[in-house]
Amino acid sequence: MTDKLKKSTSSTPSTETTQGLTLESKLARAVIERVVLDLTSQDDRERGDAAKFFLSGDYVHYCNESGIDPDWLRSNSTGLLSLKGVQRKRAAKDLIEQIKNT
Repeated sequence: MTDKLKKSTSSTPSTETTQGLTLESKLARAVIERVVLDLTSQDDRERGDAAKFFLSGDYVHYCNESGIDPDWLRSNSTGLLSLKGVQRKRAAKDLIEQIKNT
């Protein structure tokens, strides 16, 4: 019984790929997507924290991990800040779709 339990609960290596992406890559993409959404937040603090993510350069690590070009992401993400309301939300949604399709 213990051997069966060990086999059935063995952990999946973190480098295993699912749909062509490693788990680390999928997590990095999820972080990037969340930050893009935060750039559209009504809350000034959330928007500010998201902007700091780009200003500090933290986004480069997540881009490298996920295979996304950091320059492309920064230029497209920071462009969201110049938009307002529905336009900003729509552009963020489009950007997230582009991220998912890369």
